[in-house]
Amino acid sequence: MKKLFEALSEIDVLLLPKQYAKKMLQAICDNLGYRFGTVIEIDEGGKGGLFVSYNLPEDYVERVNQAKVSVLSTPSGEATETGRVVVVHNPSSEPRLAPWYDVLRPYNLKTIVWVPLLSKGHAFGTYVLYDTQIRDISEAELQVFEQIAVMVSIAISSNHYIDQLNQKTKELEDEITEHKRAKETLQKERDRAKMYLDVAGVLLVVIGADQKVYLINKKGCEILGYYEKEIIGKNWFDTFIPERNREEVKAVFEQLMAGEIEPVEYFENHVLT
Repeated sequence: MKKLFEALSEIDVLLLPKQYAKKMLQAICDNLGYRFGTVIEIDEGGKGGLFVSYNLPEDYVERVNQAKVSVLSTPSGEATETGRVVVVHNPSSEPRLAPWYDVLRPYNLKTIVWVPLLSKGHAFGTYVLYDTQIRDISEAELQVFEQIAVMVSIAISSNHYIDQLNQKTKELEDEITEHKRAKETLQKERDRAKMYLDVAGVLLVVIGADQKVYLINKKGCEILGYYEKEIIGKNWFDTFIPERNREEVKAVFEQLMAGEIEPVEYFENHVLT
């Protein structure tokens, strides 16, 4: 057990959850002599899914999944329902493993151990150890397995949080990309409108509800005698309408924006140049 504890203490806690869990399986197998190990999550429907494995035969998972049997009807189900470690000797003769006899026999497995993974007092999976020898597992070893189960459970929970974070990050990236695309489209439309404005031979200006200038064509800049950057953002009426006409023109604009008068084809007034 000492070597196992030393191997576990040397695992980098900053590893990604799946890598961390795999390192723990490796430490158990290498130091206690198990042939291979797996970590299985079980969903609410009783379907098991492989979280991570160590030294697992290449076709093992595929062959196991060919049996359409609920994991809850197996020793793994017993471990999750009772919250206790379940040990099966000679698994090729265990009735609950009958759907997998053909899978187990080629590996000559003699002992399989299911250790429940708990979260808030409820089991949501197991980590499983496989050996080719009959093993008498001591109470001390069972306690160590249960302690390791806590670390594996934390790794799985952390992985779920990382998956959620990655999903939120992707959604945010998609939103930013869409916003950028919309902004680029808007800019193209503004550029196109600006081009149309610039070819006009008269002053054309876009005034917002706040009375500020948002767009003006080249001819307008020439008439007013300012650069475009000197005009954009200025209050049109206070800056470019003569004082004697300012209140009248501003009142007409405010009525127009309020829908109190119908838009007219043109409205003449002087401007300051």
